[in-house]
Amino acid sequence: MISTSGRTRLPLHGILIADAMTCAVFGLLMLVAANPLAELTQFPVNLLRLTGWVLIPWVVFLVIQIRRPLVPSGAVFGIITVNIAWALGCMVAITAPYFAPNTYGVIFGLIQIIGVLAFAILQYASRNEQ
Repeated sequence: MISTSGRTRLPLHGILIADAMTCAVFGLLMLVAANPLAELTQFPVNLLRLTGWVLIPWVVFLVIQIRRPLVPSGAVFGIITVNIAWALGCMVAITAPYFAPNTYGVIFGLIQIIGVLAFAILQYASRNEQ
């Protein structure tokens, strides 16, 4: 952590590492356990697999950014934007009548919404802390 003017801030790279690790876990979960997860949440199995596949290249992109000594500001704002878009997509998935998830599905979606919005806020707050 970096102390600036009496405030403690997290460095951007640490937040990106946590984001990448979380995305990797969720992506692998949705790929490896799509069928039981679909039964538990009532989300379509193909939706879970698709989102799992989408997360894998996203993790690769995050790792590429993490390995840079300085993450370009455009990449940081892109990451923040994708996190917000993911939260919006999850909101649609848990509220749209097409998917109709059960209580576990809503909780699964809310966990992702809260997580990615927290990452977006932390990434924005630490965008200059590299």
